[in-house]
Amino acid sequence: MQCLAEAQIMTWLFGGWAEELWQMTPPRPHCDSDLLYPAQNFQQLDRWIWAAGCNLLPIEAKRFSHKRAMLYQQIMIEVFLLEPQVGAYVTNFFNGTYQVIWPGDTLTSLTLQRGQIAVASRQ
Repeated sequence: MQCLAEAQIMTWLFGGWAEELWQMTPPRPHCDSDLLYPAQNFQQLDRWIWAAGCNLLPIEAKRFSHKRAMLYQQIMIEVFLLEPQVGAYVTNFFNGTYQVIWPGDTLTSLTLQRGQIAVASRQ
């Protein structure tokens, strides 16, 4: 997330890691990290992934209208697109086959011992 933020690409942690930070689930092993990316499209993220070179390996099999995936230090990172709408965010899965409308408070932060982290809300 820090590397993305340095490239002016803001993301929010969600999925299993976010559930653990909110203490909704007990700690457990994870096979990936899930991030939310509020933007109209993936253009900026795609340019950054390809420019990052050997530090990132795009996972083409997980390239969809709603998601991008990459390997970073052998950890899979999945980035989900949140398209801004009036008062909310929307994810259009598989070119609009189905749609998720995210709660208005989806993008929030959580204060930890070392500072704040951008994380999806408990909702």
